[in-house]
Amino acid sequence: MENRVFSSDAWRTWAATNLLMETVDLPRGDGRMSDEIRARNEALADSYGVEGLPTFVLVAPDGKTELGRVKVPDSSRGLGRDITAETFIAALRQEMQKALPPASAGPSLWRAYRFIPVVLLLVVAVMMLTDKSKLPLALRGLGKMLGTRMTVAAASAAAVPRWKRLLAFALIVLAFLLAVL
Repeated sequence: MENRVFSSDAWRTWAATNLLMETVDLPRGDGRMSDEIRARNEALADSYGVEGLPTFVLVAPDGKTELGRVKVPDSSRGLGRDITAETFIAALRQEMQKALPPASAGPSLWRAYRFIPVVLLLVVAVMMLTDKSKLPLALRGLGKMLGTRMTVAAASAAAVPRWKRLLAFALIVLAFLLAVL
């Protein structure tokens, strides 16, 4: 791995921006490490269930959550004696992608269309509070602009009843709540 992958420029560039790599070595009793370090490394390998070497375990920044693992050799990924930095990086990326939450296909239908009930509630509230005595005049003006005749029975000029004002207020509050969900 050192000669074919870790010494390559492609690996160094990719690893520098994507990984914080910790090497845990388990040499076969050649005296290159103290018994204390060997015991720590073996405990770490046991905690991640490493059965064969080399195994590369991807761990989340919390240091505990395993995101994936890549074993070498792995012929299904093209990781054998002829391993390259590019094939190894591709295998690591594949494991990282598995660990990511699935990307949503877009906003939910509620998020995309939530403005419709909000607008309807506001329109109803405004209609309840408006002075309907001006409605016939507005419709006549609209009719002139469109070149047609529009008639509406004259509305009374009475004040808006209290229950309508309260209901309109409740509709406006409900529209606000729907808008912020």
